[in-house]
Formats: sequence, structure tokens, C-alpha cells
Amino acid sequence: MLKNIILHEKQGYLISDRADRKYFSDIDVAEGFLLLAPNSSAYFADSRYYSALVKKLEGTPYKPVLYKGVSSIKEYLKSKKIKTLFVDYRFTTLKEYEAYKSLKVKLKDGSDFLEKARSVKTNEEYENIKKACEITKKAYYLTIQKAKLGITEKELATIMKNTTAFA
Repeated sequence: MLKNIILHEKQGYLISDRADRKYFSDIDVAEGFLLLAPNSSAYFADSRYYSALVKKLEGTPYKPVLYKGVSSIKEYLKSKKIKTLFVDYRFTTLKEYEAYKSLKVKLKDGSDFLEKARSVKTNEEYENIKKACEITKKAYYLTIQKAKLGITEKELATIMKNTTAFA
């Protein structure tokens, strides 16, 4: 599911942040890279996560790719003729940026684009936000009723946690 993403020929978006990868793919993998590209999106994971990733990606538009370093991404970009790669510089270290230079593509900051794309919500997301607010409100009121002199924050946190589990 390519949420709010407009892809142009020979361009790709490399997403390394876990929350962003999950948002744009609906797949949660502890470590990896999501590459969004026209007709050729891929999810890179190393050998620790690859087998699980293959199963999770069944029926999705993403191709699982075994990550063996930046050269894996480079080969994929070359095979798909991607010339410009957007990277979220908010989550890119200098060391990673230096490695990305070896990809032999034009690197651009995609952080504003990804942030704006995430800000547009679907009806389902609005409904989930409403549900989360209702759960929070219910948990707050149930927890505040249990608050009394001498109760610790930890005890209140436990009460709230148990309350939200049943909301």
C-alpha cells in the first residue's frame, strides 16, 4: 500500500526509520529499508529478518530483498534504472550518507515529502485516531477515580495500563 506517495520514473524513496517503514508498508520489521519506486518497490532485510519478511510480504506490492550491505540497494537501483533517490535526512547518519554516495544516484532530502505524506490521513486512520481518543478518555476517567492520597505514580500507571487493555 503506497499511502500518499506519487512516484515518478527513475525516482525512488529509501525509508530507513522503523515507524515510517511500518506506516508506508503496513509491515513491521525491526531493521531494514523500504524502497518505494514506480512498479518496483522493495523491502530490504538482513538474514536475521529475511525469512519472516518474505512471509509478511506475501500478497503485497513489495519484493523482499536480502540485504548484504549498501551494495544490495545499489544493485536493485541499477536494475530498476533509478537515477534519483530521496532519503529522509532526519534519520540518516553521516556514515550512512557517505555509504549512500556509493549508490551512484543523485541523492535528495525526502524528509519534508515523507512528513507531508504522513500528515494526510485516510478515513480508516481518522477512525483509529477517534477510537484511540475514546480509549484514552475512558482510561483517564477510570484511573482518576482510583487516585487517592498516598498512591504512587507507578501504581496509577499500572491501573491505567490494565484499564486500556480492556477498553
